[in-house]
Amino acid sequence: GLKGELPASIGALEDLQILNLGTNTLSGPIPAAIGKMKRLRVLRLSYNGLKGKYPDELLALEKLELLELPYNEIVGDVNKMLKAYPNMKKMNLRGNRGFSGDLGAANDDIAKMQELLYLDMHWNNLGGDLPEALFSLPKVEEIVISNNELSGSIPESIRAPNLKVLALSENFISGGLPEGLGEHSPNMV
Repeated sequence: GLKGELPASIGALEDLQILNLGTNTLSGPIPAAIGKMKRLRVLRLSYNGLKGKYPDELLALEKLELLELPYNEIVGDVNKMLKAYPNMKKMNLRGNRGFSGDLGAANDDIAKMQELLYLDMHWNNLGGDLPEALFSLPKVEEIVISNNELSGSIPESIRAPNLKVLALSENFISGGLPEGLGEHSPNMV
């Protein structure tokens, strides 16, 4: 597979729409120059050895719909990412242990993510209360935010009709399960 650092010259591929370099042995930081790829819809850098901060320049990728960065050592502010990518369909930040933020404070930005199908932020450093908007997204099928530092309780009303997977384990969530759990999410397993 591919190894070494991603060169800054990769940003010269300005018309690229899909960049899939997952499952390699890439190292070093994610180049800020990827932010020049204004047509980029898919960014897959999963299962590599990438380290460092998620570049702010990438927050300008307005067309980005799929972001997969699992099992690297990336750090970043999830709140900025949720605000920057309202058209996101799939976001996977699993296993980085370095993404942080207050999910409860991102409630309004999450509410705008009407196309979101899949959110996996398992094993990071997310805190705050569970955002109620996350449980009302019309298309969301999977929410995996276990192994973080989230608190609060599960919202009384879960209105995500397509929700199939909900993983909240190993957080600091309190209270019981909502009385009508499954009423508006009949597909949940």
